[in-house]
Amino acid sequence: TAEPYRGVRVSLLDDAALVALQQLRCALETEALRIVRDRGIRPPDVDAALDALAAAEASGDWPATLDAHARVHRALVDAADSPRIAEEYRRLDSEMHLLLTHVRPAYSTGALTTEHRAYVEAALADPEHAVREHLEHSTRMIFDGRRGL
Repeated sequence: TAEPYRGVRVSLLDDAALVALQQLRCALETEALRIVRDRGIRPPDVDAALDALAAAEASGDWPATLDAHARVHRALVDAADSPRIAEEYRRLDSEMHLLLTHVRPAYSTGALTTEHRAYVEAALADPEHAVREHLEHSTRMIFDGRRGL
């Protein structure tokens, strides 16, 4: 993670750090999606982001898939039009990128897109439950992968 006037540090995501990251993501993304739901809008960039995720996944390019995945989540958060939430969420980008390197083996081609299409619809309807469920699922996948399950 690079921060102005603070330098660069390498993120290490042990189990406790992973849980803490997911808790912060959950708080930020849930609140952003609650705002979006209460405004009755569909995030304007989310469908294009989902299509980009599908294309990246189909190409087999994991770095592009990671970028496209981040784009889906940012489209949801940015739609709240809350600069502070968006700023804090973006601070997590490098850690989230690192986190997703751990789930690659768990996803067959197209599965990440399918999961995120369903997630977007559920999160727009019921962010309080959908975001938590989505992040708990990815956390379990990472823990299982670390334990060789």
